[in-house]
Amino acid sequence: MIKAGIKVSTQFVVQYKNHTEILDYVKLCKSLGASSIGFQKIDRWHHMNSKWNNWWELNQVDNNPNIDYQKFIDALLKIEQDDQCNICGGLENLIATKSTSTVN
Repeated sequence: MIKAGIKVSTQFVVQYKNHTEILDYVKLCKSLGASSIGFQKIDRWHHMNSKWNNWWELNQVDNNPNIDYQKFIDALLKIEQDDQCNICGGLENLIATKSTSTVN
């Protein structure tokens, strides 16, 4: 598509299982020539009843004890500064509530 002159936008849903891969994803998308790179935080949907509770607790990124928030927020701040990247409001809120550092 890119060789044909079609602009390609990508989307990445951030969850526990992939949150450490977001900077690598940006590099991959840029190397392939994507014009826009989007990031969304995984959300709990209304169809996720009580049988989904364990899955949700393991995969959500808001209050997950398995996440190194310093590294995660630093990566999000780098992405946020990249004009080619867009992050959702949920990730912006996560930065605002968990941020303890700044990126130069």
